[in-house]
Amino acid sequence: MKQQRLIEPFDPARKIPQLASNRVCQFLLTFSVIGILGNRLPCLAAEASGSVSAESAAVGETLLATAQRLLDHPAARRDDPGYGRELIETARALGRLGELETSLALFVVALEQQLAKPTEQDEQTIISLRLAIASAAWQLGKHQLVIEEAGKILLASQDDLDMTRGVAVHQLLIRSLIQTGQLELAIEQLHLLAERSPKANSIALEQALAIGGIALRSERTAIAKTAFELYLTLAPEGERAGDASLGAAWAAIMGAESPAQAETRIANFLSQFPQHSDVPHAMAAHARLLESLGEPARAEKVRIALLKAHPANEAVPAMLEDFARSATGPWPEPLREAWLARLDRCGEADADSAISSALWPRIFVAAFADADNRLWQAAVQALLAADREGTLTFELLQTVSNSEPHIAEHLAVDLLARLLSGPNADLSTITSGPSPRGSEAIGTPMGCDAACRWAGLTERWSLLALVADQLEPPTVDTTPARGLVIDRLLAESLMQTRRAHDAARWWEAIVEIHRCQDFETTLRAAETAVAYGTIDAAKRYLAKAKVAANDRAFEISLVQILEAELAVRGARMDEARAILERLAREPATSAELKPRTQWMIGETYFLQERYTEAIDAYRRVDAIDPRSDWAVAAMLQSGKAFEKLGLHRDAATCYTALLTRFPTSPHVEQARVRLAQIASPATTRR
Repeated sequence: MKQQRLIEPFDPARKIPQLASNRVCQFLLTFSVIGILGNRLPCLAAEASGSVSAESAAVGETLLATAQRLLDHPAARRDDPGYGRELIETARALGRLGELETSLALFVVALEQQLAKPTEQDEQTIISLRLAIASAAWQLGKHQLVIEEAGKILLASQDDLDMTRGVAVHQLLIRSLIQTGQLELAIEQLHLLAERSPKANSIALEQALAIGGIALRSERTAIAKTAFELYLTLAPEGERAGDASLGAAWAAIMGAESPAQAETRIANFLSQFPQHSDVPHAMAAHARLLESLGEPARAEKVRIALLKAHPANEAVPAMLEDFARSATGPWPEPLREAWLARLDRCGEADADSAISSALWPRIFVAAFADADNRLWQAAVQALLAADREGTLTFELLQTVSNSEPHIAEHLAVDLLARLLSGPNADLSTITSGPSPRGSEAIGTPMGCDAACRWAGLTERWSLLALVADQLEPPTVDTTPARGLVIDRLLAESLMQTRRAHDAARWWEAIVEIHRCQDFETTLRAAETAVAYGTIDAAKRYLAKAKVAANDRAFEISLVQILEAELAVRGARMDEARAILERLAREPATSAELKPRTQWMIGETYFLQERYTEAIDAYRRVDAIDPRSDWAVAAMLQSGKAFEKLGLHRDAATCYTALLTRFPTSPHVEQARVRLAQIASPATTRR
């Protein structure tokens, strides 16, 4: 079964000088064809792949024209004894100029001419031509052609192919097989190459490691395992046996063998090659493997050993992250101390101190579960240092709240506490009394801002209201520290916890200090000023809200409703009713606002003790929207109006209908109490 990729996969190829195309060609140039054909074909392959000479452009054009002539009608000149020589000489010259495509084409025709001879074929010439073709094809990246020609060369008689050229061609074949992804065939050729000579065996060893590394990177684990095992078979005591042993173990871990077999391999590597440079990464992988096999105690020992033996190695941060992901119980002291040190560095420029977003929930859940206050506080401080935009904190709270809402709330409390008296504040010390002056935070990390936004989004208004209780509304001094988002959410928390009276001075300060002119903020300021502020303040913010409404019908209607409420507050019922009746009649008034408008009309009559007219106005609310909250409130008020008129039976009908139709309404309790009072003997006698 394929296993998950582990920490920093081993790559033996990183230690092998890659046999690049120029190195292959140089090898061929040096040993392959020099002098083989004597005066007939001197340095054929070398000339074909040589560098561009200083011939003039005119010479180049002449050569290309000659090549075109030679390639036009090859069959017609088959019996011309000078044709083959001209093909080869032109190919050599074009090779020196870098015209490899044309040079290759000429060599191919020259080979065809040789193979077409009915008798007395020159095997040495054929081998040299194939070598020249393979060399040029390699430089052009035509690896399939290299494979075809190299394969044919290797089929030649050993009398015709000397050892040096055989080894060189074999390398070329193997490299082209690797380039085309034919790794299995490349390994087969490695076996044959290794048998040629001790030098060839050494080359095969390097190539085995290279193939293993390529196969690992492409996750062809079975091939990787075979390649590394080939090295160990050819040279069990070889210079890089440790690389091969680790490579085979890594292939097993990635799926070439079962987890149990992979664990045996990695353990053997660690015991046989304790000085290998990749031991730290291997130990980290061994620990994860043991964890997956259900042996957490052994995994813990390996991790602690890694931490003690290689504390500064690059494998340690990844190991710590791996441990944090899998840990289920209290953290062992060495690993806990390492994590504390890492958290202390969080936010620094070095990459090792960065912590992935997926790990933060694990850290906080572990610290909370173990009641580890030191780890918890270190994590909070590290989070605030690392989160420069607030996004990380917000996502963390969202993630943790999905599975552990109490932990998310605990974290939010710690972050919100920073708004009071700096990073060491603790909300457990907060009382219900007013906060002392000067307790506001000096500079607010974005993590605190994110905690406020999260609490508002998830409607945890009581948490925010607890903070608002201990702070003063924004002033010129605190504005830069807390910012508009936090101040608005704190003010809104007071509204949502039914403390609009306390929120009034917050909204007023937000408008004035933050210079907010948007409709939502000015409307909130107007709303609280109408209910609890001075008349002048109410008029001022109503005017600001009307400007911010910018002639939008819905917003204008909201402002007019507040103007009516201000008139009611001043006992100007007729003025208030005129505003409300105009709103109720206007087609532009939103259907959402009409039930509220009609209910307020009933209220103006009720406050004037015109109960019959109030009842009539309340009944119209039910006709506009029988399922709205205003219809429920109107039903309750109708009952009260009937009581004022002494019509207790009608009042009871209203209360009973409310209890029946809206059993979950907040008004149910009051309706039940009034219904009980109506049914009491004292009320009946009256």
